Amino acid sequence: MLMRRHFLILILSILFFPAFSAKKPKTIEEAAVRLEKKLSKKDKEIYKKLKEDDALIEIDNMHGVWIRNEWIRLNKDTTLLHSFHEMGITHVDDMSDIIIVCTHRKMNGLPLDIPAQVKKCKDYWTPVRECEEKAAIMSISNYDRFKPGDSITIYLHAENLAGLNGRTVPCPYSDDWDFDYKKDIVVKGIVNEKYFLYGDPHLKVQVGSMSREAEFLLHKPAKPGDIVEFPLKSLLVKQPPQKEMTKKLDKVY
Repeated sequence: MLMRRHFLILILSILFFPAFSAKKPKTIEEAAVRLEKKLSKKDKEIYKKLKEDDALIEIDNMHGVWIRNEWIRLNKDTTLLHSFHEMGITHVDDMSDIIIVCTHRKMNGLPLDIPAQVKKCKDYWTPVRECEEKAAIMSISNYDRFKPGDSITIYLHAENLAGLNGRTVPCPYSDDWDFDYKKDIVVKGIVNEKYFLYGDPHLKVQVGSMSREAEFLLHKPAKPGDIVEFPLKSLLVKQPPQKEMTKKLDKVY
């Protein structure tokens, strides 16, 4: 009977030990400790000597996806995720970045200073989110303002031709939106159709002219005469005539 009991304990230990060993960290500090242990001795020596920003890139390339999948996205124990949310951090890339930076600082005996890292993330995203909120309001306003048959002028940043990317594309509704009339594109056309797609307002515009030749507009081939779909949420649009703007545009046509 005693032997059977020991055998049962052994079997249970084998079954449950992997689950226990795979237990997820509950705090950022614990995650940093766990990540450091996960690194090989050779990698630790390499990462330790790198500048913080360089170490962040290198460690993220090697372990960032794993951190996000195992500790944040696919985590039944959401304690760590909730701790980030309580601090106002909601983007998973920011979460893994903070863990990685803390690991690098720990390896170098430096203060983790998590509050400063959180503030840096918030400072980065605040103008982006403010722009998104303003863009959402303006997109509905423009959707209501335009109707099929109306003339329209659309302003496209050259960097924005592949679509809206919150991390890289300037906000078209901010006062410091720097539009370069020599490099960027102004599209003039006629509204062909208007509709909502996945909850966002869109216009289809028959292109009349462009301030410079462009093979693609928002990832799609385009030339004068083509009908192009434009998501209003990511664009600056105006309804001509705009006397002051027209004078500037005439110089580049």
